Amino acid sequence: MFLHAAFKGSGPPVENYVPSSEPDGFQVLEAAPDSHKFKLTMFQPTDPTHFYRTVRKEMKLLKTSLPSGIWVRGYEDRMDLYSVMIRGPERTPYEDGLFFFDFQLSADYPRAPPLCHYVTYCSDKLNPNLYEDGKVCISLLGTWSGKGTEVWTSQSNLLQVIISIQGLILVSEPYFNEAGYERQKGTQQGRENSRMYNEMVVLKLIQAMAKVIQSPPDIFRNEIIHHFQKKAYKLVQRLECWLEISENHNKLHPLSPTTPTTFREIHRSGKYYFIYVFLQT
Repeated sequence: MFLHAAFKGSGPPVENYVPSSEPDGFQVLEAAPDSHKFKLTMFQPTDPTHFYRTVRKEMKLLKTSLPSGIWVRGYEDRMDLYSVMIRGPERTPYEDGLFFFDFQLSADYPRAPPLCHYVTYCSDKLNPNLYEDGKVCISLLGTWSGKGTEVWTSQSNLLQVIISIQGLILVSEPYFNEAGYERQKGTQQGRENSRMYNEMVVLKLIQAMAKVIQSPPDIFRNEIIHHFQKKAYKLVQRLECWLEISENHNKLHPLSPTTPTTFREIHRSGKYYFIYVFLQT
């Protein structure tokens, strides 16, 4: 298994780390890391008074209202920069994965949305809205079409963007996030295409998490170790369980591939079907 191999890689053994019971979701660090996508991009706010007043409100909101599964780091030397780590939601192909984003508040903030860069750890896309070059397609950022409350206004905030990424991008059937594919929902073709897409997602996720474990970004190092101390064993157990299910099914049905409906009827649960499919191939 990828995670077993990753934990046996270079660096101190994970057992030597004793993290706090729950790492803080929001923290302000002394200096932004050189690895931050926007570290070298500097500007003077168009309206400094309004900009810094808004930043203080944003920081208070992040400190008091950040949901579970999201970590944010601000910086004393660069009030316009933020780093974000998001845990993949349960019952999605992204479950137990970690996703990283760099943000910069624009010169016209909050009149204009922040800039956002997705930090990828795998080749190819594992989501229609997250690109290899770092682009994040979501209406609040102005990189995707939207209307009404879906688009950025001067009343919007960074927390809304972060929660939207977690709730609208890291979903159970990301295939249907692709433009025009939603019309396939409820059809056999749509189910099969979504099944195959989730197969790819899980493969890419395991590859990405192996890299994250081997070379965790410094600002989230403790939180990443804490996360995998809690989640890695469960993840490996799930993968091994689905492998056994796949092998047993193939012995009974060597010539008939299992469809989503058949799998749910046999096993009475469709919770982790998306990972099961990649074990079928």
